[in-house]
Amino acid sequence: MRIQAFEFMDLPQTPRFLRDSVVESLGSAHAANLFSHSAKLVWQSGLDAVNSFTLPGTRHSKSFCKLCGSALPSTQIAGLLVVPAGCLDTEISMLPTAHLFLSNEVSWDGGAGEVPRFKGLPE
Repeated sequence: MRIQAFEFMDLPQTPRFLRDSVVESLGSAHAANLFSHSAKLVWQSGLDAVNSFTLPGTRHSKSFCKLCGSALPSTQIAGLLVVPAGCLDTEISMLPTAHLFLSNEVSWDGGAGEVPRFKGLPE
């Protein structure tokens, strides 16, 4: 059941799509996010169920549904809209354009491009 509904106004044709390595705050080595300085976020419903968190001493912030934990768009950094790619219900036709936070890269992630890939769970 979808709780939140939102749309973007003036989303650029080619928003920046980045993969970052922030293991401590994500619990994962990567996160796929779209970034925009010009798009506007318009909540159609569910804003009351949105919580936000900023990691103390950093600019790393995230918004999420307080009922289910799903990642949601964030405007916690002034002038910047951050959209977790996984929260979109439309296709993204572009590939990542940059890797962020490489100073936080974990040693076990270095060869990720060379390992086998599977469409689902391996048998």
